[in-house]
Amino acid sequence: MKKLIKKLIKKVIFIFKIFPNYEKYVINYCTVGNKNLNFLGRIFNIIFWMEYYDRSVPDRIDIQSKLMGGSAGENWADYYNKLRDNYPPKRGKLKIGNLDWYEACPGFEIVKNLLNQEPESFCLIQLGASSGKEISYFASTYPGAEFIYTDIFEETTLYAESKLCLSNLKYVTCAAENIAGLANVTSKKKVIIFSSGSAQYVLPENLEKTFKLLSNIKDKEINFVFDEPGNNLNINPLTYQGSYPRGNFSYTHNYKYYAEKHGFKSLKWNLIKPYYPQEDFYPSHQGTIHLNGFFIFSGIKLDL
Repeated sequence: MKKLIKKLIKKVIFIFKIFPNYEKYVINYCTVGNKNLNFLGRIFNIIFWMEYYDRSVPDRIDIQSKLMGGSAGENWADYYNKLRDNYPPKRGKLKIGNLDWYEACPGFEIVKNLLNQEPESFCLIQLGASSGKEISYFASTYPGAEFIYTDIFEETTLYAESKLCLSNLKYVTCAAENIAGLANVTSKKKVIIFSSGSAQYVLPENLEKTFKLLSNIKDKEINFVFDEPGNNLNINPLTYQGSYPRGNFSYTHNYKYYAEKHGFKSLKWNLIKPYYPQEDFYPSHQGTIHLNGFFIFSGIKLDL
């Protein structure tokens, strides 16, 4: 039955492609965050995402680049940049669902606690930093540490770089799997890799590759901290061995699974439920949860 459905979907996609405005439909109806879908758009959207996740890695990357990069990526960065003055929020002043922001996003405090130990020893690299509001806050707060902004799209990086220039903050356009190269060349012995809402868009194959490459780094301590959304309607994200599609290019990743597979030690792995009770958030956040993880790998050899 599944094979029959997939064949039907491929035929429907082929029919869509013969329309002269096919590319326009893709951009209008499948762009992340598009809320204004007419009936045709909704049908197209459902079919598109059912077919997208079965594509090859190069195909998925190509489509993702067309719909999330360029002006779309810059627009998202601009949206988040407008929130810069209120980051981080004061305790009790901002809620996500029914939880205080600090309860829903504990990764922020994990990063601060690490940097408070000995900031001169650390290099923090943010995956998918978008507007740069988070990493620029840390760079301003800890001038003795090194910070590297990363984003996969050049237009987004250029936008962020135009907003703030700090002597201890560098801007690099690269994919998640290239972050290991940045971690390897920094002179700092301790590296924090932080992702706040961006790792969900990393392809499972590339997320695993990222952990694998990081585990090959010698003479450094790698700390990976995640605050990412997920969904628990169809799987248990804490135990599912791999990644499950969420739509709009997003995945529910079991970060602990990938981390431990490549030698990382799990220090924290939590499922947080900001949108509970679910009836208060129907239908927009049905099954939406947050995943918070803190994983560490040390390639430092001890002198015996």
